[in-house]
Amino acid sequence: MVRDTPPSHAGAIFKRLTAPIAKPHAAFSRRAACEAAASTASNEANNDAGAAKAALEDGIKAGRARLTGLRGELAQRIPGDDARWYAFGFERPDDPETPEKPENLVLTANAGGNLFADWDNARRAQSYRASVFNTLTGAKLQERMAQDSDANFSGLPTGTPLRVEVTAINDAGESPAVSWTINL
Repeated sequence: MVRDTPPSHAGAIFKRLTAPIAKPHAAFSRRAACEAAASTASNEANNDAGAAKAALEDGIKAGRARLTGLRGELAQRIPGDDARWYAFGFERPDDPETPEKPENLVLTANAGGNLFADWDNARRAQSYRASVFNTLTGAKLQERMAQDSDANFSGLPTGTPLRVEVTAINDAGESPAVSWTINL
């Protein structure tokens, strides 16, 4: 049997779909509430990520401070040329080799002429020298000596190509430089 008229419930559905929205602002306010909730959740996630990163960086600094203390205590008890330094995961202080070249230099430009440089630790390094040069003139703009494998620079000229060079240093000398160019 073929019907010429749609079932009665189909007409009701069609009426609801084509009927004007009685309160159009209600739909917009629900959408705005959803967007606000999503924005709040996103901000909370960013805050959580920032707090986690800060906690990680604090933990790394505390660990490095403890290792520095351990190294100082060992220096009082073990001669600088003793192989027991290796058992503690350190290079001997009297090792005659210069440090290896730092690797994986990463530059992050921030607003207002600020620049963050980060690199991997170099073997046998006791400290690092990070320098910023104006690529056009070759002039050294800033230099930082660092115990850790990162450095912050501020007040750099914007719109100028800059070259950052990082070397590792120990008692035997200085490593070759790793460098990278960036435009702020």
